[in-house]
Amino acid sequence: PNASYVWSTGATTQSIVVTQPGSYTVTVTDNNNCSLASNNKVVTVNAPPSATVTASGPTTFCAGDSVTLSATNGLNYAWNNGATTRSITALASGFFNVTVTDPNSNCSAVSSTTTVNVNSRPTVTYNQPENTVCNGGGIIQLTGASPAGGVFSGSGVSGTSFNPSAQSGSVVITYTYTDGNNCSAQATDAVNVDICSGIYEADAALISIYPNPATSVLNIVAGGQNIDHISISDLSGKVIMDEVPQIGAGIVTLNVEHLTAGTYIISVGNARSRFIKTN
Repeated sequence: PNASYVWSTGATTQSIVVTQPGSYTVTVTDNNNCSLASNNKVVTVNAPPSATVTASGPTTFCAGDSVTLSATNGLNYAWNNGATTRSITALASGFFNVTVTDPNSNCSAVSSTTTVNVNSRPTVTYNQPENTVCNGGGIIQLTGASPAGGVFSGSGVSGTSFNPSAQSGSVVITYTYTDGNNCSAQATDAVNVDICSGIYEADAALISIYPNPATSVLNIVAGGQNIDHISISDLSGKVIMDEVPQIGAGIVTLNVEHLTAGTYIISVGNARSRFIKTN
């Protein structure tokens, strides 16, 4: 009681708060003016660890991509999403920080917040209306894709056109659209390219048709035989025209101007051929 204190820092309170490393002493004097100096107390102040987060790439990206966030090496970690590893992979939008602890000094530090923004990808559809063509039917326009402004790609594709002349079978065409956030998505459709020259599923000597493609009229020649019945159907098998020519006819001219543009099957007895109607 009634003692006085003089610290090596110059403070005269009974206790002091130390924030710097060093050697500290205190001299205590009682009310009889008797004094006693303490031993030196050495205080060590450990520097806090570096709490730095490094991203492996852009922190704004498209859905399906990701970014890896990594903290300073050699410490203990506690991320605000519950992870305790040095690195985490961010797949969704959010705010991320990490508390790092030096296992030797038990000193901790909290990193600044890293913001991750994930943009959704556009919804892309592609359904080619004219999806069955003849290889000799000429160039067709690629349509049926949404949103507008994308790019078509595939064998025989140039811009928004498809040239079937060197193609056969099922040709896959891809439509790619990229939005204002530079996020892209794709949709595909197939165009079936038929080899339409000559006879289909029949002896080539039986019938021939011209012109092919046709715009208004179609001529059918039966190779020296009489034609007693002609039918025209679409590719689904639906009969569009059914004709009984004049008896003894070896060549028949049909008016096909009323048909919509597309590919048709023409049947003469057991012989079948395909032709293209164009506008």
